[in-house]
Amino acid sequence: MSNLVIMYWSCPYCNSKNIEGSKRECPHCGRPRGDGTRFYFKDDTRERVSDEEAANVSREPDWYCSFCNSLNSAKDLTCRSCGSSKIASEMNYFEMKEKEEREAREKENEHSSIYDAGDYGYNDENDYDKENYDYENSSSTVTRTYDDESQFYIGPKEKPPTALKVLLQNKVVLYSMIAFFIISFFVFLLTPKSQTISVTSHEWEKQISIEQLNTYEESSFNLPVGARVHDTRWEIESYVQVLDHYETKTRTVTDYVQTGSHTETDYVDLGNGYAEAVTRTVPDYEYVSRTETYEDPVYRSEPIYGTKYYYEIDRWEHERYVNSKGEGTDDYWPEVTLTSEKEREGNHNESFTINALKKNKEKNYTSNRDIWITLEDGKTYKVKISLGKITEIVEEK
Repeated sequence: MSNLVIMYWSCPYCNSKNIEGSKRECPHCGRPRGDGTRFYFKDDTRERVSDEEAANVSREPDWYCSFCNSLNSAKDLTCRSCGSSKIASEMNYFEMKEKEEREAREKENEHSSIYDAGDYGYNDENDYDKENYDYENSSSTVTRTYDDESQFYIGPKEKPPTALKVLLQNKVVLYSMIAFFIISFFVFLLTPKSQTISVTSHEWEKQISIEQLNTYEESSFNLPVGARVHDTRWEIESYVQVLDHYETKTRTVTDYVQTGSHTETDYVDLGNGYAEAVTRTVPDYEYVSRTETYEDPVYRSEPIYGTKYYYEIDRWEHERYVNSKGEGTDDYWPEVTLTSEKEREGNHNESFTINALKKNKEKNYTSNRDIWITLEDGKTYKVKISLGKITEIVEEK
């Protein structure tokens, strides 16, 4: 048997199906194959033609008559329906299908532009019948498919996404906006705001840290400044991994190897009612396990020695606070009494508080000493305040 396989077609006029591809006219209505012809396989079987029949079959696609829309064999020099010359026609079976697909896409775009939300389905009485013209799907067949549904079906349009949905989908923009709002919020809090207050009283507090000199016994490979060394030793400071030897071990590995081959047959639509069987050799692979030996390195920890220092060192550390506080503006530092030569004054801290009325409500504000001493009890001022701190006196009311 030859490598040619019979294909079938359906008549678009009388809806007859499974007409052999070699037949030019519909056996029921007599209409010739035309521009609606689509060749297909009618089932899973592939019917090969004899060598004698195959010898008379052209391997070229049918040509499309531009005058009567009929399909003719490549061997026909004139149209068997109207007698027009093959030379006067420009397209063959595949070129005709390509043109129809292009026109279908243009038609779909036109429908989309004038789409009405309540309009569904096919809008042209000449739209193709998908049931009549679809190819039979087969994993071992190479054919040119024609998706009528994707070209002619018009479904409901989706509602455009809201601005919030678009924002949530763009995480970079979303995070940037969140960061912007957070920064703006803190800038708003830190920006001094003008307010009017009536000063009622002043408070102050001062604090001095008393530090004590303490001596510690320590050891280290690095000698700190001020240390008094009383011993040094050669000791292990760290370890390094050094290759000692190799051990022979076995392991199981899996390889993906070719174990044989098989043949597969593809069917190429010739565009004339026949398909050509093309056989190809396909390699077979499978996973195969094997055992192999390898050398596994073994390491040992090698000590690194260094000079370790044993020493005494003195450190000033906080021991206690000495405080003073009061009301009014007569502030002073507390009197400090050191109990030994191993004590000293450390950090000096002070705070100043303004008690005032703001809209008849008692409020407490802090400030630096210059502003604090300038504001007088019983007077009203316009000041700038940031986070509860008076930063500037604008004017006295």
